[in-house]
Amino acid sequence: MGILGSFLAAKSGSNAGDHFDVFYRRTFGEPMSAEAKQAISSAVTVIQSHIGTGRRGEQYGAEMLSDCIDSYVRAVGSNEDKRSSGIMYLMGICTNSNNQVLRGYDWAAQVIMLKAALYCPSLF
Repeated sequence: MGILGSFLAAKSGSNAGDHFDVFYRRTFGEPMSAEAKQAISSAVTVIQSHIGTGRRGEQYGAEMLSDCIDSYVRAVGSNEDKRSSGIMYLMGICTNSNNQVLRGYDWAAQVIMLKAALYCPSLF
């Protein structure tokens, strides 16, 4: 399946940070910092809680999601593989098995892709 496939198959939910922590530990051979785990968990919560909230709610969610991704990147540092792993994990939450953005998740996918371009230029 590969690393990208693992991200896209990511599970979401209240313990999404734990799901990603297991993946992170297996991939990088070290535990994720508490700050990084909190940032991922917060990002998932923001995504899930702002779906279908209308334009204003989604705009607010987009700002919060952007801040969460910035926090994650600060927590993992300059390692682009670690940066891209978290960002692509979040994208996996917004897409279906065919890698199509789910209805109502377009605002989150846009934020994630902009952050991916900023923090992970090798993905493009």
